[in-house]
Amino acid sequence: MKLSQQEISNFTNLRYCWKRLPFGLSVSQDIFQAKMDQILEGLQGVVSIADDIAVYGKNEEEHDRNLINLMERAANTGLVFNSEKCNIKQNQISFFGNQYTANGIRPDPAKVRDIQKMPTPQNKDELHRFIGMLSYLSPYIPRFADKAHTLRGLLKNNAPWVWDTNYQNCFDDLKTMITEDACLKYYDPGLTITLEVDASQKGLGVALVQNNQPIAFGSKTLTDTQSRYSNIEREMLAIVYGIQRYHTYLYGKGFIVITDHKPLVTICRKQLHAAPPRLQRMLVQVQGYNFEVMYRPGPQMVLADTLSRLPNPENSSEIELDERIDGLIFEPEDPEMYTIALINFSPDKQNTLRAETSKDLKLSALKEVIHQGWPEKIQDLPKHLRAFWAFRDELGIETGVIFKGRQVLIPDSMTESILKQLHSSHQGIEKTRRLARESVYWIKMNDDIEKMCRSCSVCIEYQDANPKEPLQPHKVPTKPWQSLASDLFEVNGRHYLLTVDRYSKFPMVDEMHSTSSHAVAQKIQAYVSLFGRPDEILTDNGTQYTGEAFKRFTKEWGVKHITSSPHYPKSNGFIERHVRHIKSIVKKTLKYGGNLQMALLQIRATPIDSKLPSPAELIFGRPVTTLLPSRTDPGKEEHRLHLEQRTVNMKEHHDRNSRKELPPLQPGQHVTVLNKERGTWHPATVVEKSTEPRSYIVQTPNGNQIRRCRSHLRELFKPHIQINERRNQIAEAPQQTQHQEDCNDSAETITETPCTTTTNYERQNSPPPTCTRSGRVINKPSRYKDFDL
Repeated sequence: MKLSQQEISNFTNLRYCWKRLPFGLSVSQDIFQAKMDQILEGLQGVVSIADDIAVYGKNEEEHDRNLINLMERAANTGLVFNSEKCNIKQNQISFFGNQYTANGIRPDPAKVRDIQKMPTPQNKDELHRFIGMLSYLSPYIPRFADKAHTLRGLLKNNAPWVWDTNYQNCFDDLKTMITEDACLKYYDPGLTITLEVDASQKGLGVALVQNNQPIAFGSKTLTDTQSRYSNIEREMLAIVYGIQRYHTYLYGKGFIVITDHKPLVTICRKQLHAAPPRLQRMLVQVQGYNFEVMYRPGPQMVLADTLSRLPNPENSSEIELDERIDGLIFEPEDPEMYTIALINFSPDKQNTLRAETSKDLKLSALKEVIHQGWPEKIQDLPKHLRAFWAFRDELGIETGVIFKGRQVLIPDSMTESILKQLHSSHQGIEKTRRLARESVYWIKMNDDIEKMCRSCSVCIEYQDANPKEPLQPHKVPTKPWQSLASDLFEVNGRHYLLTVDRYSKFPMVDEMHSTSSHAVAQKIQAYVSLFGRPDEILTDNGTQYTGEAFKRFTKEWGVKHITSSPHYPKSNGFIERHVRHIKSIVKKTLKYGGNLQMALLQIRATPIDSKLPSPAELIFGRPVTTLLPSRTDPGKEEHRLHLEQRTVNMKEHHDRNSRKELPPLQPGQHVTVLNKERGTWHPATVVEKSTEPRSYIVQTPNGNQIRRCRSHLRELFKPHIQINERRNQIAEAPQQTQHQEDCNDSAETITETPCTTTTNYERQNSPPPTCTRSGRVINKPSRYKDFDL
């Protein structure tokens, strides 16, 4: 073979390749025959078919001359003969299915030897099969009805079974008539050839047929080991036996194999690894032949069926099978030496697997069906075995273990331990399923793996965040300065306060020498005194906005304070986007010595988009004076409509990469809450739904109540595999009711940090407690415990 051809003929994981053309390739026979024809071209009295060469002559002198010419041609061309297989100067030879003698050509007696050696029927069923085969061949048997009349008398309902000499002579005469030349057809290379095969628990039967007329018969008695094969394995063994026996007729050309076992049609079309191990070895034996397996009901296959049930008792030779394939080793006569290479089990566990398989009632019944053969219809199968119907052709038995292709069927008693082994690395659901499909199988395996992975306590603690939800935008304001958003950011150690009007996008930026709640409240109060009182202000949960001073400011001015979900800045994405933009402007301005106020003026004077004017025009109703010309007012109603459209477009763009909304949670429902700092999840219980959208009040095991966004909460599934209950001390911890925001580093509880520590100024200026006229102190409602009022 050429070097380029050798590279594509590699095998055994690309470690070896053929240097010479091997048998088994679909082109090997044609190339070999063409090469032989080229070598023997022009030689008289020499004919070659495949690797068989016949030399003949009208007399001994002509024969010897032709033989010498062949030897000289072989010496010149490098053709080598095997001396042990050479027969020289024979008076008769068997060549390509015929016997050539000095008197002429006649069929090879070996083709009908199994018919001649067919044993005497022992009961009416065996006699009925024999007469059925005779009926199939009756067109080629003269006076068949008269000859078979005697035997038919034994088949009557009331006739006793007495096999005497008269019946034996009639039986022998009919066998002789079947094997006469008039009954057998000469092989015609131009016609389609069909190989009919069948198997019983006693033997194998094959018949070579062209145009419904037999060419050759064959049968074989099964060995003790082969008789224990499953039904599909015996049927496949019949195919291997027939192809090997009639190799001369079948090799190098297409032919049809007829079987009455329908699953073989499917298994022969699948990839090799999908078949059980023993079937794999059989399929390897016939890979070099070009054939198609077709199904025909058993009653229509009288030749092969009769031969398989009445096999030649003298023919019990072993069928050659490769005993090694893909690292799988099997010694048919020594099952204990069989090594399960498809799953890494120790010998003790292999014995346990076999024992548990035998104890499992469902698998024991399945083994019986596999051995006896599957019914024609699923309705004829017991209900508890119907789940195996879809892949029945992939099932096989090896030393008491059931295989589905390369997968081991696991009994119910061992699924729990196998599940633990599969999930020992705590991979995800799909990864664990892929690992399982490589070696094991049981009914509803995928569902069991999913339940196990979802209920694994380790996986729950370290699971990924929830998927992105559809955007829930804030309502667009109807006028300027109606709704504000505020946040702090830091650049080069300097702190800045950013406050933006959500209607006009008008930004206010001030450097803060103090980031206390009081300082922030004073600065925003200055904005309010300049532009008017807003209806609401959106902030995060920083201590600057949750402190007592800021709460007092919002209460005194009647401003609704809306906070985003803790650790979830996306819930106030408006201010986050502006912080990113303004922070970039501040960095560039400070680095190159620019004027920050001039930069802010240009930002305020820049149109928002092609249909919206600048923030300054939207908030003031007129363009501000800059170094650039101002734009005219296109109309305020038009602005609002366009802002709403922008919000719709933004939601659509966001929702492209988001899933549906997470299902709502109910009070008392067990969940896990995300520790944002560590990226882990910890158990908690839902107390109530917060007044804010997509927020819930949950209670941690130590009694703390915290507010969290729905995206930071997961439903807690009931464990599939029982684990140790959490220590009772957690449930007995003292209850705390203050709503706290941050998670502790502990792996079992979530400890909250205080919102902030008030300054001396704030403590001195905090108002005295409010009392009724009777002197009773009025306490804050529990739902406002997260806020300073």
